[in-house]
Amino acid sequence: MSLKTKLTVLAGMAMIGVLGVGLGGCGKLGALEQPGPMFGERAKEDYAAKRAARDAQVENKGAVTPAADQPDPNADDAPRTTRDLKAPEQQTVPISKDPIDGIPNPNGPTPSMSPPGMR
Repeated sequence: MSLKTKLTVLAGMAMIGVLGVGLGGCGKLGALEQPGPMFGERAKEDYAAKRAARDAQVENKGAVTPAADQPDPNADDAPRTTRDLKAPEQQTVPISKDPIDGIPNPNGPTPSMSPPGMR
């Protein structure tokens, strides 16, 4: 390997290392913050008001309200459905033979398998 090839490989590895260090430090964890506006006094005032409201909300989020441990009287604790729904892997009969009640049958009505005069 010639000296020129070694220097090219070394320069490439150094460049990859510098880019890796640079990109490794640019990520921010958590919620990203919107930067303030650069132009317009009204936009700057709106941004300051929104930021103050958000900061106040964050401060009050940890506060415990006296009714926090009380159940909600308006909560609807009824089951969402009365049908017996199972996961597809729990069904032992194919959906084409026994469709779920309440949903449209994609195959249409079940045909009669008896001859026309024998019903």
